[in-house]
Amino acid sequence: MAHDSPHEPAHESARLPRGAIVGHALDDGRPVILTRHLPVVVAGITGSGKTWTATRIVAQWVREGVQATGWDPHRGTGEGLADRLADLGLSLPAECLNGSMPSEVVAQSERLLAELRRREQAARATQSVLRPRLLLVIDEFPALLLQLERQEREALLRALKLLQWTGRKLGITWLIVGQSWTREATGTARLVRDSGVIVLHRVHPGEAQAITGLRRSDLPVDPSSLEPGCALVLGVESDPVAVRVPPPPARTSGGLPGGLPGGLPEDFRPPLPGGLPEVGEVDPAEIVEWFLAGRNVGVIARRLSGRDGGRAYQAASAAVQEAIRRELRRLRDR
Repeated sequence: MAHDSPHEPAHESARLPRGAIVGHALDDGRPVILTRHLPVVVAGITGSGKTWTATRIVAQWVREGVQATGWDPHRGTGEGLADRLADLGLSLPAECLNGSMPSEVVAQSERLLAELRRREQAARATQSVLRPRLLLVIDEFPALLLQLERQEREALLRALKLLQWTGRKLGITWLIVGQSWTREATGTARLVRDSGVIVLHRVHPGEAQAITGLRRSDLPVDPSSLEPGCALVLGVESDPVAVRVPPPPARTSGGLPGGLPGGLPEDFRPPLPGGLPEVGEVDPAEIVEWFLAGRNVGVIARRLSGRDGGRAYQAASAAVQEAIRRELRRLRDR
């Protein structure tokens, strides 16, 4: 039986195959269901609904007994995957989806690789897939790659590739979430395209092609025109399908503990102290502080430049990334 949010009609979900419902097709309302435990990429700009979509998928898998671990830099802000899972009554231990040092996710991936090797040996002896199923969740994946040293980055990507091909057969897989793939996650195109399932919320056309490898003419709708809460799903049906993701549970007017007040958009973040000055006036340490507080490179660059694209945005994005690299190198060398 497929598990979904409490918004789904009980009579409908009772007839569905086991799996995670991503959303309902825009053309005829049919549920689009992940019936296999495949690697998943969820992409989209801020405010497009990608975090809630990822939360729904993880929640449905957790309810089926999947054990989740990973990296959630927004945990405790009310905006993170872990916080949204808690909204659904699925409180995970702090060590499952934490926002500690970025290098910890590399260690987590290495532990999953060790488990994968153990399961490979056991499967050869018993010819059966071992349980429980395991899931590595990484929010802000492109931004995470910026924070890792080259060797850490290579180790993480190598682990994800191995889990991608072998892990799916042995009950271990991953789900990664992010935006700015062409700027912050260069070199990961093959990993993303071969992920198994891609859920594409609103993105710029260049991002869509980089993520999917498909031209606009190959897609049923223009990804840059998708409304919040709508997405393209690739890898579930024979052709890409446009879906609407059911909205999150209504929040009380007073807000949830540790969450945002009701009615605020999901990409809301409290104003930074003193606002954001021009790029040249920003102390690199402040940029790192904003970054680690949950403002990704794209958000900082947009607010610094006042643009959502073009040369000014690109210059601000490059400056922010370089400031982060310099400051992190300085901190590591102390």
